[in-house]
Amino acid sequence: MFNFQTISAELENLGGLKTVAEVYQEIAAIYIQKNKEIVLESRNFYDGLLEIFNEIMAAHKKIHKILPQKNAKNLKKKAMVLMSANAALYGEIVEKVFQKFESDALIEKTDRDLIVMGKFGKAMMDRSRVREEYKYFDFPDMQFDLTALKPIIELFSAYKEVAIYYGSFRNLANQVPAVKNVRETAEAASSISEKKNAQKGANYIFEPSLEKLYGFFEAEIFASIIEQLSYDFALSKLSSRALLLDNVIGNIEK
Repeated sequence: MFNFQTISAELENLGGLKTVAEVYQEIAAIYIQKNKEIVLESRNFYDGLLEIFNEIMAAHKKIHKILPQKNAKNLKKKAMVLMSANAALYGEIVEKVFQKFESDALIEKTDRDLIVMGKFGKAMMDRSRVREEYKYFDFPDMQFDLTALKPIIELFSAYKEVAIYYGSFRNLANQVPAVKNVRETAEAASSISEKKNAQKGANYIFEPSLEKLYGFFEAEIFASIIEQLSYDFALSKLSSRALLLDNVIGNIEK
């Protein structure tokens, strides 16, 4: 039975929880703003990289009339990749992304490998209905760098199709699970229309070789796409966290 002392202690505890929630909410808002700026900078870098890559491809097509292609026969068919989280308090978006990944994995059971990124994804996979082996990568929630991406990109390059499941940031109140086929996106980014080819008048001497330049830029564009998806998901998780904490604060006040 509640009395004055227990009620006072409960109110004091709730007041402390509210303070903690407000602090976490402010931190989430700071990181949201920071990640927005990073995403914009990443897009500018990607656009500049793509422009240079298009210059090389246009010159190559003008000289050789064909585009270099990898030997598709040696590539595995498909990788299904789950982006998850390493920390808690990200609201429902992390679980929604996993539910979509799990559902698709159960439907598409053949000619594909499963890859999981993030500790929460690993924990959910270990108790999921998908009873099979998967490859795991520890992946940061924020502060991405090429060192962390390198082994992941090397693995992805062995597949014809790489479907990445992540949370897409629409706005502060709307985050949705999404799927992006990275190889299709990379190929679309590297394609050049005939009209643009006709407008390119420069001639190039490729050093050390066109194949090495093509491989370098393909890897860079591949990495940029994955990095952008990572930051997009980070924005989505932080926004979901902000909404979760806002609900927590409202419940505490009630």
